[in-house]
Amino acid sequence: MNKIFIILLITVGTFWNCSTSKNTFTLNDKAIKKNANYTVSFRFYNLSSQIEDVFKKNESEIDSIVLFIKNHPKYIFEIGVYTDYRGAEAFNLKLSQKQAECFANYLIQKDTNPDQLEEKGYGETNLIYNEAAIDTLQSEDEKTNAHLENGRIIIKRIKQ
Repeated sequence: MNKIFIILLITVGTFWNCSTSKNTFTLNDKAIKKNANYTVSFRFYNLSSQIEDVFKKNESEIDSIVLFIKNHPKYIFEIGVYTDYRGAEAFNLKLSQKQAECFANYLIQKDTNPDQLEEKGYGETNLIYNEAAIDTLQSEDEKTNAHLENGRIIIKRIKQ
């Protein structure tokens, strides 16, 4: 069985803020190809009441995800969430699991079939930038952006 990886970089680094970026995001049938990568144009950091606002402000991107999943009913997708390394490892693992569930629940509220979704929190595993790499960066903005890249949501096809 071929696995399809659709990387949705929704950063999860700083847990008390929400922001938007300038990237664009669309999913279409070519995304079913193996190892296709896509960047979502919004960042999602926490589980506070702000989360609903972030989702509503980025409704078109979420609608693209929902439509893509609906158009591929024979597939099951994993929503995997990663954090950066700041904070305790156990805390980050629990946080990422809750974030995966939060994002999946929002997709389900948008009428995605819950049988097509599985949630998995990965915590701080598989970092893009480790602590040593971040320490070598010159500015605080660069360091912040590196932490934000570590925190992400990845959607991948896991079953057909």
